[in-house]
Amino acid sequence: MQKTRLLIFPCLGLLLLLLLGAYCLGRNAFQGAILIPAHPDAPAETGAAQSEIPRDKTLSPAETERPRLDLNTATLEELMELPGIGPTLARRILEDRETNGPFRVPSDLLRVPGIGQITYENLRDLVTVEEYDENTDH
Repeated sequence: MQKTRLLIFPCLGLLLLLLLGAYCLGRNAFQGAILIPAHPDAPAETGAAQSEIPRDKTLSPAETERPRLDLNTATLEELMELPGIGPTLARRILEDRETNGPFRVPSDLLRVPGIGQITYENLRDLVTVEEYDENTDH
C-alpha cells in the first residue's frame, strides 16, 4: 500500500507535465486563424469576405521574382493565380474593369465587391496598373 502511494504522486506529476507540454505545443501550432475557404461560386458574404486570408509571412523568393500582374490587361486565368482570388472574384474584377473603366491605381481593387482591406494588402505587392491615360482606350 505504501509503495502504491509512492508511485501515485510521481505518476500524477508526470501526467501533469505531459498535459502542460501538449497544451503549449498545441497553442503554438495554431496561433494563426484557421479559415475554411468557401465554395468558389458561393455568393460573397457581407462584411469580411472568405477570400481575405491574413498573410503572416513575408513574400517568398518566387513571389518577389514574379513580375507584377497588370490589373488592366490581366485575363481571368491570370487573376485566378493571385492568392485569395478564385473564379468569382476574378470575374468581378473583370466586370468592374469593364463597367467602371480601367484601374487607375492598385487600390481601386477595393471598389470590387468581395475585396476588402486584407485581401488588398495581400495583393498590393503582386499587382500593378500601367500608367493611366484618360485619352487612351484600354
